Amino acid sequence: MQNLDYKLGASAIVVSNSKYLLIKRGKEPSKGLYSFPGGHVEPGESLEDAAVRELKEETNLDGHNPRAFAEYDLGHKIPRFKLHVFLVDVSNVIGAIAGDDAADLGWYTYQEAITLPLTKNVAECLEKLEFRL
Repeated sequence: MQNLDYKLGASAIVVSNSKYLLIKRGKEPSKGLYSFPGGHVEPGESLEDAAVRELKEETNLDGHNPRAFAEYDLGHKIPRFKLHVFLVDVSNVIGAIAGDDAADLGWYTYQEAITLPLTKNVAECLEKLEFRL
């Protein structure tokens, strides 16, 4: 639920065959940087539902079973904005296409991903994930 002190966002981490799904942001903030699919939580929407909805809007993938992974205060970039990151399962990765505010998308190994211009929180998540897998 929306907190009066902070605006909330949610992102979805999808991993398939040891590759991470990343989108290239087509709009500000973070235009041109790669990140996990995600965006603002709508009023009355749960964080988990927002992560799954944003995944669908930005990649056309149907997600399920969102599990909390990390939380970030992005106040340095967006005033009073907290981002919640979830690991999300998808039944089928075929048909992933860039949509909504995603300029492009792709599947990247950890080694490939760290060479891309990433948002700071994504770089941190990828490092944590790589050592957990």
